[in-house]
Amino acid sequence: MKPHRNKLSILAVLGLCAVSFAGADLTTQVNSIVSRASQRKVQFSIHILNADTGQTVYSYNSKKAMVPASNMKIVITAAALKYLGPNYEYKTKVGLCGNTLVVTGSGDPLLGDKVTDAKYGRKAGWIFEDIATALRRNGVTAINDIIIDSSIFDDQRVHPNWPKEQLNRWYACEVSGLNFNGNCIDMTVKTIGGKVSVFIEPKTSFVKIINEIRPIQKGKSAVGAYRNQEANKIIVKGKCKKQVGPFAVAIER
Repeated sequence: MKPHRNKLSILAVLGLCAVSFAGADLTTQVNSIVSRASQRKVQFSIHILNADTGQTVYSYNSKKAMVPASNMKIVITAAALKYLGPNYEYKTKVGLCGNTLVVTGSGDPLLGDKVTDAKYGRKAGWIFEDIATALRRNGVTAINDIIIDSSIFDDQRVHPNWPKEQLNRWYACEVSGLNFNGNCIDMTVKTIGGKVSVFIEPKTSFVKIINEIRPIQKGKSAVGAYRNQEANKIIVKGKCKKQVGPFAVAIER
């Protein structure tokens, strides 16, 4: 059997003005890292530039074509820092137009994100409570409608080259001008009294769940959520002994 070879492509754009060691020392250090990694059958493609001068500081297999994968995040992060700045803040605007509540998104990817909320000590649903409190404070006790404005982004919500069979995964969630909970539902599967139930959070009728999970008494649980041709109709298959989840499932619009 041939040894498995992992491929990794790295693009680094670095401002080197704060680096204290000389270029020769950098070359020695990177070569040492590459040498150790090569012994583990990992392939590298590296190209480091001085951000101020554009001069090549280090290059290794830089002309070799490889799949960039998550390394594109480095380029996106650099662009965000350059054009938005390190202190940029997303602002989601909420206001009234007559008796209609209007919510205007700014593309904030962490709005309603449970991990971020927990980090800052915010309980789930705090956004809706804040909106309701502000409305009551201004004498508003009822609204007729809600308008969502996500037009800051276009309507291409997923890249055409993303694998369709992975669009239900959290990492392939849709992009939108107004996001909530990573544009996912959190799904938990439980077997109680020989019956399997599927619970979702946030609770919503926007998503239809088709439960095809069978209960088991022995063996390991294995559950998967799959998209149907109909939008937000999710088929859940597999087997469950006690509990599986919660796990995130990306939904549409």
